Amino acid sequence: MKYAYPDGEDIRLNDRVLIGPTLRGTVAGVIGAGQYSEGIDPGWEYLKRGLLVHTNEAGFIVYFEPEDIADFRKLSNSPFRYRERMTPAEIIALEDLSSRAWPAKVTGRLGGWRLNATDGFTGRANTCWTLEDPGREAGEAIDAVEAWYFDRRLPPRFKTTGGAMAPAGLTDALAARGYSPDTQTLVMIGPVGGDPGSVHLTDTPDQPFQSVLFDALYKDTGDATERLETLGRIMPPIFFARLDVSAGPAAIGACAVEGDWAGLSVMRTRPDHRRQGLARQVVSALLAAAAGAGATRSYLQVEADNTGAIALYESCGFSKAYGYLYWGKAA
Repeated sequence: MKYAYPDGEDIRLNDRVLIGPTLRGTVAGVIGAGQYSEGIDPGWEYLKRGLLVHTNEAGFIVYFEPEDIADFRKLSNSPFRYRERMTPAEIIALEDLSSRAWPAKVTGRLGGWRLNATDGFTGRANTCWTLEDPGREAGEAIDAVEAWYFDRRLPPRFKTTGGAMAPAGLTDALAARGYSPDTQTLVMIGPVGGDPGSVHLTDTPDQPFQSVLFDALYKDTGDATERLETLGRIMPPIFFARLDVSAGPAAIGACAVEGDWAGLSVMRTRPDHRRQGLARQVVSALLAAAAGAGATRSYLQVEADNTGAIALYESCGFSKAYGYLYWGKAA
């Protein structure tokens, strides 16, 4: 039996659907045809026929008759587009939201610049975000930032964001003071909704989660500790995802939800389990949890030279929105 939307289009495996006014799900199987999404047990065939849908709120639901799906609507599976170009105000709003999803241990303000300090490892929690006018000329503002970081025994670093940076001429001023850009990062925006599959979701980073983070960072204890402590400062709702294989925990990720937005972070896979599709399953589970928490869109940060991760996120519906650079001095 074929199933179709009210407009006559065939319902297909892995379609994202809206059922009624609020219930969201993913088509996980066509019972009787032997068609199932990856990881779905075909044991449903004992029912002989039906459309299997996985929902975030109610788990699996089977729809037997065409009239049962009269209120189905297809959600877009194409890459999410916020709009062709985000305005400076929208970029600043998302940057501020993302800072709350990765909160530094110590924060401050210099006019419109945001100062963040932790233990010196992660970029977002240890840099000055130059989003708006600092209220003084560039050289004087740089002096003040340097003093602030020196007081905390940290090297001063700056983050310049495309589409939202002040004052004019800041990058020239940084270069003249001996700073250079050393890491380019992309912000990507995407949808929510997915399939939890066999991914474990918790509200705290349990010990198996921590072990993957530690191994994926090549046993850099300081970096892993800063990340775990930062995760502990994030306000709920937050979800921690872990995917196990026969050898044990293999891939992790986290997702913090605030309002309409869900922010993905700490996507890590053990070195010996990479390129096996595990990260895709973690992303899908986190986006499913985000939708269940009320988010309607998502974002993440990825280094611009990580082409493999960018390709993965694009295949999950994400698109590039804007980018930023970290500036520092050579040690």
